[in-house]
Amino acid sequence: AAETARAERWAAARVAPWIDAPERALAPLAAIAGGDDPLLAPVAAEAGWAIASRLEPGDLAAREVPLAPLREARGAWAAVAADESARADLRRLAAFTADALGQLAPEPAAEPAE
Repeated sequence: AAETARAERWAAARVAPWIDAPERALAPLAAIAGGDDPLLAPVAAEAGWAIASRLEPGDLAAREVPLAPLREARGAWAAVAADESARADLRRLAAFTADALGQLAPEPAAEPAE
């Protein structure tokens, strides 16, 4: 049963870039990429980068995608990138993914103090 669940997660991560609204998969993929499964983590990291690198601002706006979840996903990918226990190649992909998401959904400007 555990191997079946693992295989299903692997398959889901592999197809995530091609689902409708793939940005919804970014945070769950970051959690998998930051995990210690040597089969799932690289697949999740590759899928996250594939999604983030293909997202277009105009498409996100046309679909009225809220930016807050993208910012949250960016934080999750940045955490993977900063995790020194993660593989170097996965950290690099996580950093690329976080950067791409940061460009799509920058943090809102801070309100000036009065």
